[in-house]
Amino acid sequence: MFNTLLKFLSLLFFSIIATTAYPAEPDNLDSPDNLNKKEKAEDTNTINVSVPVYFKETDKTFGDVIEDLLVIIGEHNFRLNQHAHIGRAIAERNKSPYFSADVLHFCNLSYAKELLDIAPDYLLRMPCRISIRQQKNKNTRIEVWLLPEDDKRTIEFAKKINTILKKIVNYGAS
Repeated sequence: MFNTLLKFLSLLFFSIIATTAYPAEPDNLDSPDNLNKKEKAEDTNTINVSVPVYFKETDKTFGDVIEDLLVIIGEHNFRLNQHAHIGRAIAERNKSPYFSADVLHFCNLSYAKELLDIAPDYLLRMPCRISIRQQKNKNTRIEVWLLPEDDKRTIEFAKKINTILKKIVNYGAS
């Protein structure tokens, strides 16, 4: 089933790319008119957003931090969607040691619905993510993306969720 879905998504992706027509480039790419056209095209497809990051470092072992984070994520009624073992995957691919680095993706559908009802353009920030990585000094660093608290639509919600996310990181580091 997974292979079928993967094949379908690959086919869809490459079909979109193959059928997208790009106009021929003019001879003088550096003319002011062409530069302005390029800038305008890029501006319509790009949104600059801030992503505040909250972090803590701890001398706890990497494995202990992961275990504690999984407990506290569940205690706050979030569900783990994915546990990406990035460091392990790099080590396996390169057949050489690599530092421990994981990303936990977790979500609470009630909170997700509340946020998306207020601001559907925040979908890209769902699910929540926490990264955990071994530092060179052997400490473990925990980072989480917070919601921006400067969007008038989401200020109160962001404060509530950011408090929970900070509690999760703090628990993982304690």
